[in-house]
Amino acid sequence: MKLRKSAVIFVVMALVAFTAISFAQTTKLKRIGLYTFVEIKGQVPTAEVMKGLFELYSADIKTGFDLAGNPELYEPFMDQIKTAEWVDTTLPIGETIPWMLFKARNQVKVARNIEWAGKAALPVFIVKVKKDWKIYDFIIPKNCGNIALGKNVVDAIPPAVCSLVVSPERANVNDPITVDMSGTQYAKSMSVEVFDAQGQRLATQELTPQSPKWQTKFDKPGEYSFKGTAVNMEGITAANPCAAKVSINYPPICKLWTSCLPCEDYVGRPITFDA
Repeated sequence: MKLRKSAVIFVVMALVAFTAISFAQTTKLKRIGLYTFVEIKGQVPTAEVMKGLFELYSADIKTGFDLAGNPELYEPFMDQIKTAEWVDTTLPIGETIPWMLFKARNQVKVARNIEWAGKAALPVFIVKVKKDWKIYDFIIPKNCGNIALGKNVVDAIPPAVCSLVVSPERANVNDPITVDMSGTQYAKSMSVEVFDAQGQRLATQELTPQSPKWQTKFDKPGEYSFKGTAVNMEGITAANPCAAKVSINYPPICKLWTSCLPCEDYVGRPITFDA
C-alpha cells in the first residue's frame, strides 16, 4: 500500500515538474502571418494604418493584455501609440520576447517565451510605452499586426526638482520662520541646511514629500542662508539651484529728541521733535 502511494506521489511530482519545464521552454517562431491579430489586406500597413486597426480591435487588445497578465499596460498602450514614435526596424534572429498576442479561429491567444528563428531578421515596428516610471518596448510585426512585449524594461525615473521657499524674508529676532519644500517634485527625500553670514552651518533638517515643512527662528540679527537638497528614487541629487535667504533684525528702538530738555514753562512756544 505504501509502495503504491509513493508511486502515485512520484508520478504527480513528475507531471508538475514537466509542466513547469514546458511552460519555461522557448518556442521557436520561424514564420509570421499565419495567425494574425488584426485583418490586414493588401500591402504592408504603415504605422498610421496600424494605429487605426488597433483602435478598431481595442476590445480584443484588452482581452489579450488580460490573458498575458499585464492588464495595467492596456490603457497606457492604447493612449500612447497615438503619439509615440513608431520605430521602423527589424527583430534579429535569436531575439526572444516574453509574450505575443495572436488569433486562432477568431479567438485571442497568447504565446509565451517566443524566439524569432526565421531565415532573416523580422521587419517590425517598435513602440515605447511608459508606465509607473518604466519604459516598455512593444514589438509589432509589420505584416500581421500581432502585439508582442519586448524583454527589455528600462527605468525612467525622472530627476528630482528642488523647490525651497522661506517666509517671511525679513523678520525680527525670535519671529517664526517657515521653510517650505512642498513644491519639490519626484523626490524620495529632502533636506535643508542653514548658514549664517560667515558661511558657518547652523542646522540641518531632514524633510520628506509627506512632511515638507519646517519652522525655525533666530535669536541674533543678521542674514541667514538656506540651502535645499532633493534626492530622487535612484538616489540622485537634484541639479537645479535651491536656496533662499532671510534677514533678521532686532525690534526697532525709537530715539526721540526734542529741542528742549526739560520742556518746562514752554507754554505757547514751539517745540521741535526729531525721531
